Amino acid sequence: MNRTLAQECQYGRAWESEAGRASTLPAFIDSYNWDRSHSARGGLPLMSRVVDVNNLLAHNS
Repeated sequence: MNRTLAQECQYGRAWESEAGRASTLPAFIDSYNWDRSHSARGGLPLMSRVVDVNNLLAHNS
């Protein structure tokens, strides 16, 4: 994830400010986990392995 974050989000374009770059991080992480295909998951997003879970915190606390 670190390499992908650096290449696709943090350093993949010129930013006007550090605040602008930082503000995109939550959306990037959400997209990385829920939308982006991953070869280790057979082209599925990472969160596709979580089935019928409505409250992730309840399962990880």
